Amino acid sequence: MRGSRALVALLLAAALVAAPMAVAEAVGTGNPVIAPLSRTHYSGFNGPFVVEFEDAPIDAYDYYVEKVPSGGGVPVLVGTKKQYDFNGSFTRPELRVSALSPGSYVFSVTDNNGHEASLPFTVSTGTPPTCAIVLPRTVRMQARSFLVTARLSRTCTALGTTYAAWEARHPVGGFAQTFIFSGTSTDTWRIYDDEYTGTYTVRPNSAKNSSNETVPQNTTRLVMKLDSRLSLTSSRSGRYVTLRTRSTHYSPSANRFKAWSNRTVVLSYRTCGTCSWQRLRVRTTNRDGTTSYRFRAANVRQYRAVAAGTTTTWAPRPDYVRR
Repeated sequence: MRGSRALVALLLAAALVAAPMAVAEAVGTGNPVIAPLSRTHYSGFNGPFVVEFEDAPIDAYDYYVEKVPSGGGVPVLVGTKKQYDFNGSFTRPELRVSALSPGSYVFSVTDNNGHEASLPFTVSTGTPPTCAIVLPRTVRMQARSFLVTARLSRTCTALGTTYAAWEARHPVGGFAQTFIFSGTSTDTWRIYDDEYTGTYTVRPNSAKNSSNETVPQNTTRLVMKLDSRLSLTSSRSGRYVTLRTRSTHYSPSANRFKAWSNRTVVLSYRTCGTCSWQRLRVRTTNRDGTTSYRFRAANVRQYRAVAAGTTTTWAPRPDYVRR
């Protein structure tokens, strides 16, 4: 029993002796080192500045930014000084400052005891380049599902992007899809015909470059509605022309195009390729989605049929005939 107690006491004593030695090894005598900034920065830039404290002594360090006057002279402090307490752990903190306007600056870190480092840098004017997700602006749903293909812009490669993600959300339906690019430049989203129609906003989730720095991302939108179709045909009998239209729209419940009744169709004509369109007649589709209009027209003209859409269904593309 006494031997066990003696052994425990010996181990505790050894631990107490070893602890200060471990702390002492973490204490350096050199200066902190500020990692170089790897790319151009623009208005609003606030870091991060990565500082290596591995060889620096444990202490409280001030860090701050000074702006260099355009005509030269003494740099002027921007904002207030901040403090980082280095205790031997977290030897590579990412430090941030207030958002900066375009100009020349110096970022400094010091323990006010002779251990310090500075890094000059520039904040440029203009809009910063962004890694952009490229999507179709519109989806005309005309089947059970539609495969949306997303790709990264060339700027993503120029920014050294290694990972990027965006999230698509609908104002009513909420979350819809996450696009993830990890070592790839394309991703897909299979959107189904029973999902919410309307505008999906695609917002940044996260993007990093090979140095694990944040990469700016774009925000874009995709509008999904049901497809519709409008056809225009014609026939002539002597001096009379008959125009016929047929309107259909895609039905998710039937998974096919169905007749679109009670829709307004505007018929117009023009007499030459550069002439203005003249309204001829406005017709309303019957239960079969069709209209018909017979009129006197001795000369050959070009005819057009157009119709409007709704909040859930796209307007059909116009159709044309010459008779």
